[in-house]
Amino acid sequence: MPPYKRTVAAARPVRARCERHRDSDLDTPSTARRTLHKARFFLARATETGIGDRDAFVTYLEAAIVFARSVAHHLGREFTGRNRTWCKARFARLDQHPLFAFLRDVRNFILKKGPLGVRRVVSVAMSVPMILSESFDVRVIRGKPWYKRNPRTLWEDFSRDAIRPLRRYLEQRRERRRIAAIRRRAEQTTDTTTTDNLYFATDDPAWTDRPALDIVRDYLDMLEAVVEEFEAHFGERGI
Repeated sequence: MPPYKRTVAAARPVRARCERHRDSDLDTPSTARRTLHKARFFLARATETGIGDRDAFVTYLEAAIVFARSVAHHLGREFTGRNRTWCKARFARLDQHPLFAFLRDVRNFILKKGPLGVRRVVSVAMSVPMILSESFDVRVIRGKPWYKRNPRTLWEDFSRDAIRPLRRYLEQRRERRRIAAIRRRAEQTTDTTTTDNLYFATDDPAWTDRPALDIVRDYLDMLEAVVEEFEAHFGERGI
């Protein structure tokens, strides 16, 4: 076989391998999406660890925040060359989002100043039934003076007044027993809920009342929508 034919034949397998590599690259998710998957991985580890192991929890949460912030950088590197004006407008809109701005500052603090500042809050909620009790006396006022009343009526009025203290005592004792029985049942069935969460140590009222896990989870969901928007506009792989 002539030398030039041997060279062409040897080149064919190389070309085939290159084409297979290009095809596999097209099936690979964008770098931004892979970075987002890493952020979700560390958030899941933080959720599984719980705040019982505070150091591990904070470490996983910090990693999730750092990787999440890199998603925007990778979107810019992958797709800005395709349409700079479109990408610049999307990034400007993202920078103005309060959640993105807050966690961008948190990420900068982690990398440049020190560990993530968090505070722990334990709250206990109890469900106790309400007990209502009421008593009243009824007095009959006759229109006629006593000396003009029927003897039977006089006897009824006298006996009613005589036994009224005893009747009141018996009714009060019955009510006390009823309330005690309700309380005993309540102690056996009281619903107690305890929540233990870590919050970002910040003075911004927008983020002080929500657990840190929930805030970061919303942050990743927001970035997921941004990545989907870029991939839908440009395709999964940038240039």
